[in-house]
Amino acid sequence: MKFFNNKNLDEKSRLIRKRSMLIVRYAASAYLVYLAYTLFTGADESPEIPFFVVVLTSLAFVIAAVVIAVMTYKEKKILDKKIEEEEAKEIDESEKNPMLKHADIDHQIKRAKLQIEYTHFGGETLKLCNPGWAVGHAAFCGCEPIFRDDTVWVDPLPGGTEDKYPEYDFDRSNYWWNFLNGFQKKAMKENDGQYMLLPHMGNPTFDTLAQIRGTTNLLIDIAQNKTLVKEQMKKLGVLMREMYKDQLELISQDKSVEGFINAYSVWSPGTMLGLEADEAVSISPNDYKEIIVPDLMDIMAMVDYNMYHVDGPGYIKHIDTLLDLPELKAIQWLPGAGQPGFAHWIPLIQKIQSKKKPVLIYGSEWDIMTALKELKPEGLAINTWVNSEDESDRLIEKVEKMF
Repeated sequence: MKFFNNKNLDEKSRLIRKRSMLIVRYAASAYLVYLAYTLFTGADESPEIPFFVVVLTSLAFVIAAVVIAVMTYKEKKILDKKIEEEEAKEIDESEKNPMLKHADIDHQIKRAKLQIEYTHFGGETLKLCNPGWAVGHAAFCGCEPIFRDDTVWVDPLPGGTEDKYPEYDFDRSNYWWNFLNGFQKKAMKENDGQYMLLPHMGNPTFDTLAQIRGTTNLLIDIAQNKTLVKEQMKKLGVLMREMYKDQLELISQDKSVEGFINAYSVWSPGTMLGLEADEAVSISPNDYKEIIVPDLMDIMAMVDYNMYHVDGPGYIKHIDTLLDLPELKAIQWLPGAGQPGFAHWIPLIQKIQSKKKPVLIYGSEWDIMTALKELKPEGLAINTWVNSEDESDRLIEKVEKMF
């Protein structure tokens, strides 16, 4: 017992060592079965031993072997559970350190696995494993990440002037690019089909340019020097597509899953990217067409499927432009915090459907029932949440009965 109570070991290590020693019990169980087999098959060679004694002894060995195996298996399950609890405690402690929380590969993958294990995924919900950064692409171009408890952000790159952008480039030796590659490779190595990976670690081109330049500066540029912004969008767009290409090729090596997934947890049989430009809520529809759309077209051309993230009422002014793009496959609609209830947006969603665009929406059980009465089911995806597995099963059954 002194081995297991070693004061130099933490609780998790002690439990792991104790679990590893269970192999001795399994070996003992196997040896008893071997003795029973040897005794029984050699009964003819020992006629002095009554046959019923051989049978009873062999049976006793087998029963003892089974009892040992069952007890060992039960103890292993208990130890597995305790080890999981210790790992959860480690995760909780690490969550208090923003750097560990957001930039430690082992910690992030463990956290993703725990979230998957303790979450019920009903219906067609898919499981996602990714670092969760919105600013990774800016970091790949030289911006230094700032870690906070609930987010990762970047300051604009220094060196820019009123009519000149700071110097930036996509360097494959960049620390954070190698962090993403390391994350993907380790996550793939440990994956047994339980989750899918994203081919990026941040927002698309326009938002990344806002992070590099600074949002206010970028909006001033659009007002005063739109040609400069277009040049920078073209330059950064080339770099972004290099990043996407590399990552799509990398995660396609994961043979434990089929297809691809975007940041909105939507699956596709071929390459897929989620598209967005949240900062474009501050520009006019004409500027959107001139500055954003050319980059969108280039990105959509490089993948088989795509979906555009439309976030909040302020973005509705760009809906017509998006709906008129035949290359755009689908739209995700989020009303945003503090906005009217689901029923208020039914006409907007119907408009999207009228253009033959599949749409992903979010809502409660009441919202789902409203949606299924007012909207076409074809091409409609609904993301919802419940408090228990029983509620999930009941809701799915309720929806299935409507069709």
